[in-house]
Amino acid sequence: MSGAWKVPAGKTINDFMYPEWMPPPRGHVHPVQEIEALVEAVKAGILSHQQATAEMGLNSLEIDLQNKESFDRSKAMGLFYTVFEGWTEKQQAMAATEKNTGRGAEE
Repeated sequence: MSGAWKVPAGKTINDFMYPEWMPPPRGHVHPVQEIEALVEAVKAGILSHQQATAEMGLNSLEIDLQNKESFDRSKAMGLFYTVFEGWTEKQQAMAATEKNTGRGAEE
């Protein structure tokens, strides 16, 4: 079976040495309380965002990329959502800066 699998271009064998296994998502008994508990655990530093999303059977990188895409799209369309604390204020400040200077707000 030698040669049955080849390392993809741009990768090394070490890139495949430590796979991360994510269990299938489990059903929720009390969904609201379980989500609130995960949020509080992340805020308290007991769990990372990645651990909390993995516990739900989700991939934190995919969530972050989707959130960024949604943020950029809503900003471009002038839409302000309250998905994240401070999101609306930051978007409004960025929009005001762009209006006043023709540039985005500096991070």
